[in-house]
Amino acid sequence: PAAKRRRREKGPAIDAESAAALMRSLEAPPEPSSSSAAPARLARRGSLLMSEVARACDICADEQLSWNTFRLPCGHGWYCASCTRRHAEARLAVGAHEVPCPECGAELPQALLRTILPAETMERLLERSLERAVGASGNLWPCPSPGCPNRVALEEGQVPRLDCSFCHKDVCLRCHASPFHAGETCAEYAERRRRSEDGEDDDDGSALLWQWLEKTGSRQCPRCSMAVTKDNLKQQGSQRAECHKMICRNCRSRFCFKCLALLDHSTCGCTPDSHGFIDPQTGGFVEHRLPPPKSRRGRGAARMRRA
Repeated sequence: PAAKRRRREKGPAIDAESAAALMRSLEAPPEPSSSSAAPARLARRGSLLMSEVARACDICADEQLSWNTFRLPCGHGWYCASCTRRHAEARLAVGAHEVPCPECGAELPQALLRTILPAETMERLLERSLERAVGASGNLWPCPSPGCPNRVALEEGQVPRLDCSFCHKDVCLRCHASPFHAGETCAEYAERRRRSEDGEDDDDGSALLWQWLEKTGSRQCPRCSMAVTKDNLKQQGSQRAECHKMICRNCRSRFCFKCLALLDHSTCGCTPDSHGFIDPQTGGFVEHRLPPPKSRRGRGAARMRRA
């Protein structure tokens, strides 16, 4: 602590009158240099204030060279680039897509973050922001092909057919049939497929089940095919009322209600990684445990196109 205090005492203090005069000098035309110039000169870079003199970072307390510390638009700082990057990485690790001021929590705009964060970190923030937008939207659907990053808009009443430009598959966004069942509804396709596989002509109620699933927006567990619904049937296709992360009451599999991806040790991007599951038997919260960020397989920036 004593060393930390000594580091911070190296920079000269600025009283209110000197600070006001300094801000006026930033807006005025530059004057010839003189030996009596204020030692704590500042320079603007967009909405940031960059220090022209050596300063100690308010987070790590290490002495930084001139132009290596900045003050945020909210007035907090001085921060170095390394601490700001670590702050952004910590936000990504907990599933967040925004980076606030470390002190007051004011969200920093993307244009400002681009000037102070590495390109790789910024790309991950933009990808997380897109995933959040897809998960919260009721008309954006992921390509059902495993590992495909494509996201498309599907309007109400539109045929759910996707000729994916990423994985080059012709698929149905709703029932995941590939190739797409042209001329048939999802229920009719499932019934025809069942009869073909089982060799049965008697109606066992599968067609009625598919009609009910399609009418209510209910889904089937991707592992055991048990019908799964949310409490709110009218809004269960969106994430506004209830989360997409589900635990099957029958086989205990963890999956995404929207894209039906299994989530035992992975994530699909439809729902923020920070969200967990609700145990259907106990009603308790179950954490979504994922591998460390560095061990996860990176995904390219998602693109959206109409089906």
